[in-house]
Amino acid sequence: MGILKDALLSANASLIGSWPADGYTFDSSKASETDNSFAGLVIDEDNQSGVTDERIAAWVSRLAAAIG
Repeated sequence: MGILKDALLSANASLIGSWPADGYTFDSSKASETDNSFAGLVIDEDNQSGVTDERIAAWVSRLAAAIG
C-alpha cells in the first residue's frame, strides 16, 4: 500500500481511505503514516481474522462519507 500511495501522490492524486493503526502490532510499514494511521485498510487474516469483516464494514462507511 505504501508503494501504491507514493505512486498516486507523485501523480497528484487526492487520497482517501486512511485507517487507524491502533490494534495492529508491527515493526514498520511503508503504508504507515505519521499520524498513527495507514494509507488504507490493512487486513491481517493470519493474526486478526476475527475482526476483518468489522474492519471492512467500517472502512467502507468511511469511504462513503469521504466521497459524499
